[in-house]
Amino acid sequence: MAELLLFRPLFQGTDEADQMYKICSVLGNPTMDSWADELRQAMAINYQFPQLSGVNLSELMPSASKDAINLIESLCSWDPCKRPTAAEALQHPFFKRCLYVPPHIRSVPAVATTTRGMLEQQGAGIEAEALPNPNIAKQLSPLDIIMAVQPKKLSQKTKILYSCWKEGSTSELGKHGNCL
Repeated sequence: MAELLLFRPLFQGTDEADQMYKICSVLGNPTMDSWADELRQAMAINYQFPQLSGVNLSELMPSASKDAINLIESLCSWDPCKRPTAAEALQHPFFKRCLYVPPHIRSVPAVATTTRGMLEQQGAGIEAEALPNPNIAKQLSPLDIIMAVQPKKLSQKTKILYSCWKEGSTSELGKHGNCL
């Protein structure tokens, strides 16, 4: 994630020692609070981490949001047990504003729910009643709304993947997942 914001690797080492130096130069040294078990093991074999204080990630990535910096910091925790799992990371506030839209749908005008419960589509209002069940309009994701309002504009692959995703069928996603 940091590499996408930096357009380069965050820790670009040339060998093991240089890699550890690059990590410590960004994160700072591990401490007993951040990684006690591994520090004890390092001491047992007389390994000493490079003595660096680290930097504030927001200085390295000034264009990144506070949520992005917070997520990257948690993903870069010294202790792997303290890092969020993929599922936990996806629940982070950073991803609450994100929605992947496949390239073939990007030309379709955006559809979103508003706080008043009305759907808007680039200047032309689509009332919630245009959906199959207007009572759940506020609970739908943007992709749900696109499927309900403009299903003919979606490819067959997208429709299959969408229905597999909605049903939670990972076996079907596995069959069709390589089509993305």
